[in-house]
Amino acid sequence: MKGQLTIEYMLSFVAFIALMIFIYFQYSSNIPNFMFEVDKENSRSKAYQLSELLLNDPGDPVNWDETTVDRPGLSSEIENKRNLISLVKIENFQNLCSNYQDLQGKLAFNQPFSIYFNRIEGDGSRSRLLSCNPPETLKEITKINATVRRITTFYDYTDDTIKFGELIIEV
Repeated sequence: MKGQLTIEYMLSFVAFIALMIFIYFQYSSNIPNFMFEVDKENSRSKAYQLSELLLNDPGDPVNWDETTVDRPGLSSEIENKRNLISLVKIENFQNLCSNYQDLQGKLAFNQPFSIYFNRIEGDGSRSRLLSCNPPETLKEITKINATVRRITTFYDYTDDTIKFGELIIEV
């Protein structure tokens, strides 16, 4: 048998190469979108992790609203219930925000974040109790912004009741 190149062989070889190039370009065009989605999910998970730390951890020490704080947490140490936070700690957290970089270190969070807490009234309206934003020098403009909103309850010491609230974390 002789080694001959036929026209059918040449056409099928060219078609095979063209198909492989088409598949490669289709695959490689999805990689940037995939990487962007991975970065978005990473940002969302960090925001949720921060919300979980604040909501369900009383902090270190647990009565940090009366002493110095090593790690802030908003959970009420008196009731010790899941998703029940203390109004006193919310008010003291606002004071911690005045030294934002120190707060960032105490939360072990290395990127800028914003924390808001709203009281939810009976008619659904909201009033802001906490607003913690990074200083202008630390703000970053990025394509990826993750926001976590969590409905929770808080113990209001002023009238000794439990009320609804909303914790918002923006990363």
